[in-house]
Amino acid sequence: MITEPYKLVTYEYTTRNKFQIEQGYHPFNSLYIIQSGAFVSESNGVVNEYKSGDIVFFPTDMKFHRHIIEPLVFHFILFERNKSSEFDFELPAGKLEFRDKNRLQSTLITFNRIAAVQRDFNNIQQHLLNDIIYQYYIENQAIPDYANKEFDDTALIAAVNYMRNNISSKLSLNQLADMIGISPSGLIWKFKTQLGTSPINYLLSLRIQLAKQLLSESDLSIQKIADKCGFDNSYYFSSFFKKRIGMSPSVYRDSHRI
Repeated sequence: MITEPYKLVTYEYTTRNKFQIEQGYHPFNSLYIIQSGAFVSESNGVVNEYKSGDIVFFPTDMKFHRHIIEPLVFHFILFERNKSSEFDFELPAGKLEFRDKNRLQSTLITFNRIAAVQRDFNNIQQHLLNDIIYQYYIENQAIPDYANKEFDDTALIAAVNYMRNNISSKLSLNQLADMIGISPSGLIWKFKTQLGTSPINYLLSLRIQLAKQLLSESDLSIQKIADKCGFDNSYYFSSFFKKRIGMSPSVYRDSHRI
């Protein structure tokens, strides 16, 4: 069983006309799910206003100076990292943006249902907290939009096909540019404007996609998978895979075998 990456410390559904602590910090990570109202917060010289519908994150020990400008109704969650979890991802401070509004709304509705019965459901609340964090991670880091984006530029098609056919080889930007007959800067421009990323980052995304497939569908060793995916060694592969996916290759394999 995969350990949830974050542990709930405290949860409260509350109404406030004024914060009890307007200046200071929280000793744990804090999440505000705002139902109605608004507040202003200043941190590191930057002032932001947060309002109804926003989900706001403040990391541990982040200093703030805040005040409510409209009576606030919100879910307030304090949580900490689960040290036994392999998941390695930190939320950015401030308002969290989500693309899949329907999925997020389903999670928030469940939070509201629990608040309405005024009982403690710590395990469910902890699961819902982690679901919000997982959704943010998937939408903003784990699965980039460009991964399956369609395009019809012949130079890009040639470059991507060459990457796929030589994914285990060491490939350089100059090599790719020479192969399709344009300058390195021209190749970078094509990837940035049409795919939203660099050629090298796109290549790394292809390698990670292949690694995930081999981990879940084969019995190859981590070293052999690293070789097939074009990584210099298993240590670098494991480190990069964990940074991109949030768990080590071995944990990913254990959790994705069917």
